Amino acid sequence: MNGYMEQILNKIRKLKKKHIIMAVAVFILLIILIVFIGHIQEKVYKEKVKNNEYESANDFKTAKEYIIYSGNEYIREEKSKEENIEIDIYVKFTVNLYEEEKSNEEFFTDLVNIVANTLSYSNYRLIDKEKNLIITVISNMQEQTVTHIYYNGIENYFSIEDSKRLLENYNYNEGKDYEINSAIIRQLINNNWLTSQMKFGNRKEMKNDYFVYDNFMVRNITNKVYNIIFLKNYQEPIINGIKVGTSKEEIKKQLGEPDYEYSEIIGYKAKDIYVFFGENTASVYRVEKSQEGYDDFINLLQDFRKNRNSRRLVAQLTEVWDDYNCFEVEENYIDIEYALKGVKIQFNVTDEHGVIFYNNYIGEIEKGINISEIKDRDDYQLPKYTYVYADKDLVLEAEIDRAFKMEEIGS
Repeated sequence: MNGYMEQILNKIRKLKKKHIIMAVAVFILLIILIVFIGHIQEKVYKEKVKNNEYESANDFKTAKEYIIYSGNEYIREEKSKEENIEIDIYVKFTVNLYEEEKSNEEFFTDLVNIVANTLSYSNYRLIDKEKNLIITVISNMQEQTVTHIYYNGIENYFSIEDSKRLLENYNYNEGKDYEINSAIIRQLINNNWLTSQMKFGNRKEMKNDYFVYDNFMVRNITNKVYNIIFLKNYQEPIINGIKVGTSKEEIKKQLGEPDYEYSEIIGYKAKDIYVFFGENTASVYRVEKSQEGYDDFINLLQDFRKNRNSRRLVAQLTEVWDDYNCFEVEENYIDIEYALKGVKIQFNVTDEHGVIFYNNYIGEIEKGINISEIKDRDDYQLPKYTYVYADKDLVLEAEIDRAFKMEEIGS
């Protein structure tokens, strides 16, 4: 009897075991099926997003949607544990911040702004663990704008990185030896460009800050000539026999390849002057050689980097240097330009808030350090609120702006 009962119990155990195995197998199959269906659904969703024709940034309804559409891999998002951050979004970016020397700033800026829009401008982070990259995005929800972007904690990352890369190839343009033919230019050079030493004749009118004479225009800043523009009826050659209206081909033949070229403008830097040739003009600026005020300027910058008081910087700076060619200061906006000195002070003009140095700047950027020395110091970090456009000359930018305002070139 006992043996018979044992056989029955064994059969029951075997039956239960089979049922358990079958249940586990079914469960595993269900999991595989769910994963497979989820994979198919995700694939279909991705294809739908990629093939969709979006007309504006507002067409994207979720962060995931735009991340996929922009060619990146969306992983997940979750409530952030970081202070003042609402959401963490985990991704795999298909591009780096830089591809060799090429910046992908536009790609990341578009991504950051469109994702912010889908999140109603909540603060968030994009996290790519493989690239060890965290992009922190801070927004103003009331104004519906992104206000700060930090790449691994660095604001204005691309501007700072661009400055570093450009500094590696920095070479100050000393200017070439050209023969200066214009009697007016020779006189200006001999008289240190002082307006009190010049007699230009009778003024016809005032136009865009320029005094207009018979065949040239002059802009004075403080007590010196800032810029003189020779017009098409000025017959005297300017440099190396080149006159107003001489063809570009002939200018290049006589002077070589230009130092500067933009739209219809070609420009050359001599030892004492810049000269830019347009279709019917020759625009001349002096090469600034005076060292006056540079030590005071560096002291003001040192003070500003500590107290971050931009208003105080402006007030004190304009006492040191009053020869700015651009001065626009409003409640939340500062744009001051010293083209001949190669330095700009800007706040809320672009994302680069602070001081911008150009190739034609001849002073130090902080005590004991000038631009040419930076590229030889691998450990050097630019001070905060400091940018260097090592490949750009601010005089060229000023000339482009002037020519545009006077409708000599288009935008």
